Amino acid sequence: MKYLIDGKWTDGPPSQSVSSEQGVVHRGSFRRRVTRDGSSGFPIEPNRYHLYVSHACPFSQRATIVWALTGLAEVLDLSILDPRWVQSDGWVFGTSALSTNDNGGSGFASLRQAYLASDAKFTGRVSVPVLWDKAMRTIVNNESLDIIGMLNDEFAPLGAVKSDLYPGPLRATIDALNDRTNRLLAGGVYDVAGAESQAAYDLATGRLFGFLDELEQTLGERGPFLLGGTITIADVLVFTALVRFDPVYVPLFRIGGRRLADFPALTAFVRRLFEIPEIAETVRFDHILAHYFDSDWSIPPRRGIVPNLTHMTWHKAPRG
Repeated sequence: MKYLIDGKWTDGPPSQSVSSEQGVVHRGSFRRRVTRDGSSGFPIEPNRYHLYVSHACPFSQRATIVWALTGLAEVLDLSILDPRWVQSDGWVFGTSALSTNDNGGSGFASLRQAYLASDAKFTGRVSVPVLWDKAMRTIVNNESLDIIGMLNDEFAPLGAVKSDLYPGPLRATIDALNDRTNRLLAGGVYDVAGAESQAAYDLATGRLFGFLDELEQTLGERGPFLLGGTITIADVLVFTALVRFDPVYVPLFRIGGRRLADFPALTAFVRRLFEIPEIAETVRFDHILAHYFDSDWSIPPRRGIVPNLTHMTWHKAPRG
């Protein structure tokens, strides 16, 4: 996979794998903030900012869900990147019916051009989502948790829907759950995919399914959402990973053992969120499948690693 290194589009380190610890799940490189009072240098203004997103990426989908639920479409527009990541340019615009042109007014052909416009010597991954300032022609932020926090809080006066997905009394609990979701689920699936030995694979799958068991129990006890009766950004983070679990992570990342369908409460949770029209519109399996199965990146070979046998209701293991 290619990266920008000192502003040059080049191959990453030869040893780079797909595990979360080595960069698939990463903190954004731009961490500036839009604020209501403008004290950050980025004041709230209608139609000043722009979102660059991919329907294929679970981290990017976090932003599109919160954008949709808070009713910001009239004051914060967005561009949809092509789901197929290409080695020559990375994330690109307008190359198929599944993407738009750069609607932010900058005329970019690829997302890396936005990164270089912000920092000509940028080093790092070119990732989504991106919050772009059209007035100053720079990236404000490319960390998904920062962006969804700003959409919920700082952009709230501009939203058509006055919903709070990050309520003050629950913030510490949400933050703690989000941290575990990032490490054990959103990143956990990549730890399974990037395992380089049977022991590492077994450890990663054990952690992943242990966390899913916890979520299953939590929903069974609290429901209908992870923290009770109100949807929060904690639900958004879990949802964006789970909608990809059976169609992508199980076959492509070779996650044996159980499927989402084997967790009744989690399955009902995903169905419940999908029945919210604003969320359903962000779930684009045509983008998701094209990205994971038809892009210029691949899961490394894993000879010597045998997946766990997926649970099948009709099957019983032989004795002895």
